[in-house]
Amino acid sequence: MRQLVDILEEKIKKVKGKASLGRMLGVSGEAILSYTKGTSMPSLALAIKWKEVFDENLISLMFEEPARGGVQEPSATYGLQADLNECRKKLIACMEEKEQLQKGIQKPLSKSKSRKK
Repeated sequence: MRQLVDILEEKIKKVKGKASLGRMLGVSGEAILSYTKGTSMPSLALAIKWKEVFDENLISLMFEEPARGGVQEPSATYGLQADLNECRKKLIACMEEKEQLQKGIQKPLSKSKSRKK
């Protein structure tokens, strides 16, 4: 879980200051300072304004895991290659079976024609 203070500090750096962030969100720079110090919490109205201004859900941001060193971990794909290999083997087996069936169907027809002659 990310701390509100960390989220605010990141945004303060991007917008170049607490006062700038406050103006964007319709609150004072002092209010932003009190949020970063933890002496007060932003209102729901501020979270709504955050969504309007930054197109980000402030509450959801707080429940995200923080990125380590700016590098995000890759998503888990355990066994994906093995699954693909297994699928490929089954597909090849099906194609071979289809070819054998087609050859088997063609052979008796040709034999039956030769018998009729």
